[in-house]
Amino acid sequence: MIIDVHTHIGCSGEYLTNAWWEQQRSTKFRNILTGGRNWTADLSKFSPTQTPDPWDISDPDCEISIPNMQEAGIDKCVMLPLDFQLMGRNRYRNNAGFTVQKKSIEELNKNVTDVAAKHPEAYIPFCTIDPRRGEEGLSLVEKAVVEWGAKGIKLHPSSGWYPQDRDLCYPLYELILDLDIPILTHCGPEGGFCPAKYGDVFHWDEVLADFPELRICLAHAGGSMGEFLGGSLLGPATSILFFYDNAFMDLSCASLIYASDPVRFYKELRELLSKIGGKVLFGTDSPWMTNRGSGWKEQLEILRNPKPEYLEKAEVSFTKEEIDEVLGENARHW
Repeated sequence: MIIDVHTHIGCSGEYLTNAWWEQQRSTKFRNILTGGRNWTADLSKFSPTQTPDPWDISDPDCEISIPNMQEAGIDKCVMLPLDFQLMGRNRYRNNAGFTVQKKSIEELNKNVTDVAAKHPEAYIPFCTIDPRRGEEGLSLVEKAVVEWGAKGIKLHPSSGWYPQDRDLCYPLYELILDLDIPILTHCGPEGGFCPAKYGDVFHWDEVLADFPELRICLAHAGGSMGEFLGGSLLGPATSILFFYDNAFMDLSCASLIYASDPVRFYKELRELLSKIGGKVLFGTDSPWMTNRGSGWKEQLEILRNPKPEYLEKAEVSFTKEEIDEVLGENARHW
């Protein structure tokens, strides 16, 4: 079974404001992804049939994504909502809510669980919350899991909070343990309104030390890739995964490393799997990285069918069992 552990629901115009898109347009990695093309500023009519160039990711009901994932051979996708409504709030910027325009955080969570309930053959729904929401946020997480069927939680510290903040976050971790659900957390810098200091993977080292039973997947190879800029698969997260049984990492956005240097990609993947192979999970960050999943097949082929000339130059090889573990089997233990 092939499981993509890192996907998001397609975003229509009512989810993301023009201010957010403009902020993203200004970041370097977006320009890399789009080949330097200009972005459309006015997204008020953002829809599956009328979308701006270059990112056509509006698919809030996943009616376009599902055929793409099935054609690629993806069996299940973990769908992750995002709580960005408090992002950017500090004493210098009181612009909380600039990202999510019309939907409440409860509606955003319910949207994901509703789509997953409609397509249980395709999606595993997660919920999300910014821990700065306090008791209200904890109640929503419990409701999403117990009543709506969420199977895990997505956390995004770079919105402006530290994972090891005991007063802020530890009540959430205690609830997560009570609910017996896994965590997928963003790691690494993002730019814009997301200061890199919050996304440092080492914050999770302290959390895992205090909560060794938490099952945590560190996204984007633990952020060691320089966040989408083709950095490296190897970084501090590998030592964290070595010491904590319940820590994992996903390979979302690793295709950018492959695109920049496929030989180096396979060398690093070989070293990564040799060190912590049972803890590496396949993820794409669709639709951001795959345009509503149209790039799923390409990302899968990087692992399923490596070009022999690249492996020969890298002087590495992989067994079918190793690749099968990354593509799905390891996720069963998370």
